[in-house]
Amino acid sequence: GEVPAGTAELSITYLRQTHGDHIYAEAKVIKRGRQLSLVEVDITDDEGRLCARGRTLYAFRAGPS
Repeated sequence: GEVPAGTAELSITYLRQTHGDHIYAEAKVIKRGRQLSLVEVDITDDEGRLCARGRTLYAFRAGPS
């Protein structure tokens, strides 16, 4: 019964340029609460090097019953 409410906070740390034809994103939920979720995302390139790391706090609200 939860409805997405939007991003409450977002930060991105850029570490290096990507190389190759593809980039990959892997997200991990760090903490899931009733109203907020903390998610980290790692961005890697074709060579498997970490190029950026993002962290977001995402908000939810109760949906219609």
